[in-house]
Amino acid sequence: VLGVGYAVINSTVLNIGGEAAAKTEDLQVVFTGDTDVSNSDKVTATAKANSLFGEISVRDLTLNESVTATYTIKNEEVDVLAKLTQVLKNSNPSHFSVTTNLDSSTYYLCPLNDTYDLIVTVTMIKTPIVSADNSTEINIDLTATPGNDLTLGNCS
Repeated sequence: VLGVGYAVINSTVLNIGGEAAAKTEDLQVVFTGDTDVSNSDKVTATAKANSLFGEISVRDLTLNESVTATYTIKNEEVDVLAKLTQVLKNSNPSHFSVTTNLDSSTYYLCPLNDTYDLIVTVTMIKTPIVSADNSTEINIDLTATPGNDLTLGNCS
């Protein structure tokens, strides 16, 4: 007796599993380097292009006199909205008022190079009579928070 056998071949499943992750980076919101001042004899404003730091220096103010410094901020993200908020600190509020046009509001920078002109106003509101009151330290922390709801900034 002769027997013939056949092998049965079943299918094989190959599997590729894993994950994909986006590169984690800081939101690309920067100063453009463009600044403007209301009185160059009394105020200096600087911010290097593509930097995160600006400076202001105010000198020789008199009672009720105000000066302004304008800084242009740009969102360089391609598809991410930037929610811009601030925390402003003034070390001598009894003699100097420091405000911005952002104040307690929020501004939304649209993607692709939308800009915002932040205007800082410094006013001497009371004449200092002791040298300790003759100046103030100004610190404005601007926070840019990423978002995807483009309708918030009226972005198209």
